[in-house]
Amino acid sequence: MAEAFELTSRDVVVDIGCGTGQLTLSLARRVRAVVGMDPEPDMLALARRAAGAANLLNTSWVLGADTDVPALAGCSANGRWPPRRSAPPCTGCAQRTCSPR
Repeated sequence: MAEAFELTSRDVVVDIGCGTGQLTLSLARRVRAVVGMDPEPDMLALARRAAGAANLLNTSWVLGADTDVPALAGCSANGRWPPRRSAPPCTGCAQRTCSPR
C-alpha cells in the first residue's frame, strides 16, 4: 500500500477503521505520522498497546468512524481505493483522500 500511494517519510496518514492497528503500525514505520481511527474503544486500546510495544511514537489514536471525517462527506468512494465501479468521481473531497498520487 505504501508503494501504491507513494508514501514517504514526509507523509501523514489517517487509517479509518484501523481495528487493532496492523496496517497503521506497518505504515508508521514508513511515514512521519499515522492517525488510527476506529469506532470501537477496545480495538483502539489493542492498537495503542501494540504501538507502545513496538516503540512507535508517531502514532495517534482517535475514537470515531468515517462518518466523523468531514472531508469524506462528499466523497462517493468513502475513501476506498479503488473506488467502487458504480461510484461517480469524487467531487466533495480532496482528490488525494480517495486516490493515490
